[in-house]
Amino acid sequence: MVGGPNGHDGDFPSATRCPAVQRMKAHIRAIARDGIVLLALALAGWKLTYGLQDLIDIGMFDEGLYLYHGVTLLHGLPGADAAPLYAVWYFILSLLQPDRAALYYLNYKLMTVLPVLLLYLVLRRYKVGLIPATVIAFFFLIESINLPVWPKVSHFSVILILASFYAASFTRSSPTLSLFLLAFGALLGAYVRPELFIAFLLIMGIATISLIRHPENLSSAEKRIPIVLGLCSLLLIVVLGVPINSANRSFLAFGQHFSVNWVGWTGSNLDPDLDWQKIVQKNFGNVQSIGAALQADPALFFRHAWTNLINFPGIFLRLAGGHAPILVPAEFSHQEAVLLGIALLGAIFYFRAILLANLVAVWRSNRHLAVAVGCYLAVSLTAILIIYPRDHYLLLPVVLIWALSAILFLQEKTASVLPYQNVLLVGLMVIAAGPRATLFYRPGSDKQTNLRIILRIQNLNISPSKTIQILDEKAPGLCYYLNGNCTERAFYFGGVSCANLPDAPSVKIVILDSELRQDSHFQLDPACQALVRDPAASGYSKFNTTASDVLILVSSASIH
Repeated sequence: MVGGPNGHDGDFPSATRCPAVQRMKAHIRAIARDGIVLLALALAGWKLTYGLQDLIDIGMFDEGLYLYHGVTLLHGLPGADAAPLYAVWYFILSLLQPDRAALYYLNYKLMTVLPVLLLYLVLRRYKVGLIPATVIAFFFLIESINLPVWPKVSHFSVILILASFYAASFTRSSPTLSLFLLAFGALLGAYVRPELFIAFLLIMGIATISLIRHPENLSSAEKRIPIVLGLCSLLLIVVLGVPINSANRSFLAFGQHFSVNWVGWTGSNLDPDLDWQKIVQKNFGNVQSIGAALQADPALFFRHAWTNLINFPGIFLRLAGGHAPILVPAEFSHQEAVLLGIALLGAIFYFRAILLANLVAVWRSNRHLAVAVGCYLAVSLTAILIIYPRDHYLLLPVVLIWALSAILFLQEKTASVLPYQNVLLVGLMVIAAGPRATLFYRPGSDKQTNLRIILRIQNLNISPSKTIQILDEKAPGLCYYLNGNCTERAFYFGGVSCANLPDAPSVKIVILDSELRQDSHFQLDPACQALVRDPAASGYSKFNTTASDVLILVSSASIH
């Protein structure tokens, strides 16, 4: 028997020339190249978020409540409209980092970096070239729409939705199957952002119609996938509930943001976040839903929506175009954003023929993506008009517009392969160009008052068997970050006195800051004024924080 030129029998192809082996090797090489870029983006993200806990304060209210729902998850899931999947995420993270203050910063960092990595993966799965995908993901990392945007709940919804786009890329040969996967992703997102339940219904409806009209496009095995996804969706809805079934969260959001606009129109001294019920009742009467507010005073409702529409373009451009400067000093960041925008528009105009030709070529195979993105944008933009163009509401529309535009205009007909040394160079450039968070937050500009108060109370080593009763100006949510039984009461609303706190074994804590000192209820309370003059005589010990204008007064008997 005569051997072939590669040591094999002439009747058999060499393994090195076998098409299947060649495809596998090419696939492995592509994974390795993408792995290099993902590692570079992750390191640039680490560089951006390193030391974040020394630059920004712990956020109260919204994000604190989400964190609290997570760390207390074993006591029960929050309602369907209160981001239960985000609570599950926080619970998983809490197993790795039980300290709640540290958990807040860990989540903040992950929510900044993970969407960037997923965006890159999605672009690459949809055949966007390595360099364009890297540039887009990197700019998302350093954009004002990413790190500074808070609360981070919308980042988690972006993670879930991008993950569904990634999963749908494996069924591109069947747009119907892709739509069912995208619909399921929208349902997952709805358990973080309730308004996305409408997007789920729209995409699921379109997918179902497509299946009914063209059942022949799916094999018998493929037809099981919509059934499985439908059953999983039904199970989620039965277990967690319908996200938009309760009007509480949406009406709260509407009320607070209508109050923001109303305060802007009138110059009132009322606090939009705390006095929103008073403001809504004053303008719409005793209403309990957005629909009722529309019926009560359509003109005022549409004035609110019109104000949101007027504010939307400026906020959108600020978030989508603003970024940490990488070519010029920080004080010229606005000029850099303008120049980059002009350069982008110039490139689009110069290459318009190529871009349009590419759009025609790839549109047919990506129409399902455009449909899903259209559903998301319709729901998101409607919510923005009704509620408010708040920064984190714009995160999802911006990311989806970027992703779809890149897929439609920058998709490669034939995958290009960069040499490894070029990919390594790209990765090193990403790491080197990656900015530090100090370009967004100047060191020392944030007093980190909340963090310092939380750490000081933690250092008191209060017994878990004792109840902590906190008095402060607005009750922003310090208890969310303190273990044990804790309640918080606000002087802002009145009805609170330094003399009517429960007795031991509760630990009575007064957060004495400049806001509380200026509060009229606090100033007119004799017990509070006696406490300020002589804490020891009132039975309190005084503890300083590193925030110069904040004192913590703690009932002495309860900590001995």
